[in-house]
Amino acid sequence: MSNNKTLVQMNIDIEEARQKADFSIDSMLNLLRGGEEAVKKLNDLRQLAENEPVFSKAETPFQSRQEQLYHSLLIAKRMIELVEENNMDDEQFANLFRNIELLTPVSYVLYVTDPLYNSNCAPFHHLYVACSSLYWYEMLLT
Repeated sequence: MSNNKTLVQMNIDIEEARQKADFSIDSMLNLLRGGEEAVKKLNDLRQLAENEPVFSKAETPFQSRQEQLYHSLLIAKRMIELVEENNMDDEQFANLFRNIELLTPVSYVLYVTDPLYNSNCAPFHHLYVACSSLYWYEMLLT
């Protein structure tokens, strides 16, 4: 717990507000996420991401720039494998990408070129292309 009195009080206030809620938290979650089936799919993707050792953030603060780049290539490679193993569509791929929450060269493609690609091709298709490019780049390095 934080020593900041303001943060401590905010935490108390939020917990009290949750206790006073007169609606189902699960119903609200389902409403915000697109239904019970969509929540189940998101939880499955989250679980998939959590079970992959390559998506671990534990070593990132201790890696050199070169090691971070190499690790991002391994992430891209594993993401492509997961897409193919689980027959994911573009939306599932995008959700998996969001769930791993790691900055990679793929992140750059998403945030810089997203408006351009979304106007010209299927949503998140460019991410799959970027991951494929990184995967082949990594294959050339090994």
